[in-house]
Amino acid sequence: MRIAATAMLVGGSAAAATGDMLPLTRGIYVREGAVCRGASNSDIKSYWGRDNGLNVSKVGCRVKRLTRRGAVYSLQRRCTLMEGGIVYDRAEILIANRRRFMMDGEFYRYCGPRVS
Repeated sequence: MRIAATAMLVGGSAAAATGDMLPLTRGIYVREGAVCRGASNSDIKSYWGRDNGLNVSKVGCRVKRLTRRGAVYSLQRRCTLMEGGIVYDRAEILIANRRRFMMDGEFYRYCGPRVS
């Protein structure tokens, strides 16, 4: 399945209890096929709850608008770059369960609150 533009995610539920916008476990996710310990920045995404828009190294995103069709979450995000710039984008995320998602056609799995 191809979901448009910037992002696609697979994970799912319990967000309402914590006030999170996405039903994912908080923490670090790595691209499937990569190891958790020592994963490169390009293989890592993080989710820290609330309005967090799935971050990558040197970019922090916040969800400004969210719509949902079944397991597909469409996000409009405001991302702050480490260099200080701001970028607005859209992401569509398919959530399969709380510890697994797909983004930009790649699957990611939960590794824990940190990777060392």
